[in-house]
Amino acid sequence: MVAASNNAGADEHIRVAALRELMDGPTVVAMLERENELRLSTRVQELYAAAERRSDTDWMEVTLELQKQVATEFGYGPDHDRHDDVLVVLRRAAAIYPELPETAAIPLYVKHNRAGEGRVVAGEAIVDVPLLPLADGEIGCRTSLTALLAGAGERPLVVIAGSYS
Repeated sequence: MVAASNNAGADEHIRVAALRELMDGPTVVAMLERENELRLSTRVQELYAAAERRSDTDWMEVTLELQKQVATEFGYGPDHDRHDDVLVVLRRAAAIYPELPETAAIPLYVKHNRAGEGRVVAGEAIVDVPLLPLADGEIGCRTSLTALLAGAGERPLVVIAGSYS
């Protein structure tokens, strides 16, 4: 188990402050508006659809290129020393600029986010879901949550799940 840093909250506060210094609120809002405009364009929607039909790429790579385009259009291209930080600002604008309602209202991925705190209670039956291995052979023969639980026997089992997006 990895112990959390005692300074994790302070470290995040410093990181957010540094990102806020990178650009002002109106610039962030304009960049989010441009990103949204591009995401909804016929061209980008076709790129998303094409990416999802392929096995070597997905929609997130299309989004990364779109965000790089927006950063470049606003003067933060790949040669800019804070280019990667600008991409972080685009993705986390609602958390970095909470006083700007536009940062939560403009991006579709924030406005339509359905994530929330789970409603599962200890001892409650679980919904069976497929499991994917983290690396070849790590879960291997286990194909579902119930199969993993059945293989645990009396041993305690902790399932840590997440989403990469």
